[in-house]
Amino acid sequence: MDIRLKQDSANANSQNFIVEFEFTPNEYFTPNLLTKTYIYDKETDEVEKTVGCQIEWTSKDKNPRIEVKTKKVKKGKKVETKTVESVVPSFFDMFADTEKDDPIAIDEANFWKDDFFSNSLEYYLNIIDSEVFGAGEDMEDEEDEDDDDDDDKGDKKRRKSKGDKKPAGGADKEKCKNQ
Repeated sequence: MDIRLKQDSANANSQNFIVEFEFTPNEYFTPNLLTKTYIYDKETDEVEKTVGCQIEWTSKDKNPRIEVKTKKVKKGKKVETKTVESVVPSFFDMFADTEKDDPIAIDEANFWKDDFFSNSLEYYLNIIDSEVFGAGEDMEDEEDEDDDDDDDKGDKKRRKSKGDKKPAGGADKEKCKNQ
């Protein structure tokens, strides 16, 4: 399965984006490409709605959202078997449409934008924020500091390995036995 995040090509200047899940051909559902579009309100920059795709299940028993239970029901001396279908939560619920102020849609959009594909929309939309991406000399200074820290750690390790030999046996040997 491949997961891709794309800017909505209908409006290049918006924050709208599409998450695509491409599955290998399978016996459970079609199409192999499942999408969900997140549409933002231009004035508030909040998720206005989401548009999912229609999943066509090859059969009811292949649909993970439908759970079939059989129950035995006593009616007097007779025992009948009753089949009950119920809808259960599933990963595929994500592809349902939602409307404005749906907390699940807002959480999903934030997850895709901020956690899963961190800063990718800003990068591809060319919205550069110096705090997020770093710019100019500040970024170079941070890199130099990081390099210095790595050198210090390496020097300490080298110093320990040259002169600080531990006696054979002792506490380290006890640790090995306990593990």
